[in-house]
Amino acid sequence: KTKASEIEIDLSSLNIIEASKLAVLSSALYYGKNPEGKIKCRLQSAGIRNFITGLALHNIEFV
Repeated sequence: KTKASEIEIDLSSLNIIEASKLAVLSSALYYGKNPEGKIKCRLQSAGIRNFITGLALHNIEFV
């Protein structure tokens, strides 16, 4: 079984609440399946990025 080392999600069309919720849930789910993997996350604004960064989700990178 091969695991992908990273995935990309586009949350740019979502508001801060929905984007944060999906980032947290995606991070937790993906970490459970692949602890070494990374999620590349596309967001709408720097404000949303700063908010999510404060949540300390270590497997998310912003693009």
